[in-house]
Amino acid sequence: MLSKGVELMETLLKLLDSWNGPYAGHSERTSRYAVDIGTELELPLDERSDLYIGGLLHDIGKLSVPEYILNKPSSLDPEEFELIKQHPAKGYDLASRFPEFGEGVLNIILHHHERFDGTGYPCGLKGQEIPQSARIIAVADSFDAMISERVYRKQPHDRKYAANQLIEGRGTQFDPVIVDIFLELLTNLEPPCNTNYSQSCKGGMNDV
Repeated sequence: MLSKGVELMETLLKLLDSWNGPYAGHSERTSRYAVDIGTELELPLDERSDLYIGGLLHDIGKLSVPEYILNKPSSLDPEEFELIKQHPAKGYDLASRFPEFGEGVLNIILHHHERFDGTGYPCGLKGQEIPQSARIIAVADSFDAMISERVYRKQPHDRKYAANQLIEGRGTQFDPVIVDIFLELLTNLEPPCNTNYSQSCKGGMNDV
């Protein structure tokens, strides 16, 4: 079962990177940031494993989003944004077909765009209603997106800018406790390498 799960993850991740080419490596980095947060929170091994797998697959629903929208260099129009907003539910539907992915992973895929103030999607969950794992991924995902190349901006933001954005979003977009933990970790973490998730990564990243 374990080998089948790893093989399935590799297949889905390759599909996502192929479909979402400019952002290849984002899922691996998000996963590793999330595991470090989980380690700092002293979460049990199974929950850190869910963070690792859920981080890798959190955007798998983007396979249902037209490529021209994912790679559009200008602002999305309202209809395009509504299609983007469907990717957590689409990803949940896809991943739930496979028994290898349990509730912890599915919660991450479905809820990683919920906001702490209840204005996120797809369910509008608020505060502690949002699974802790999804609140962790939300911070890790947003941070890496800000410091990475994107088709809609010429240069990635630096770490200081991204950290300030997390601070501004404390209690509104993000769980303030998780933001504080992650900002503390940033002083000791090297940027995760952009590599296949099954390979080891040097520079302060804690494996599950």
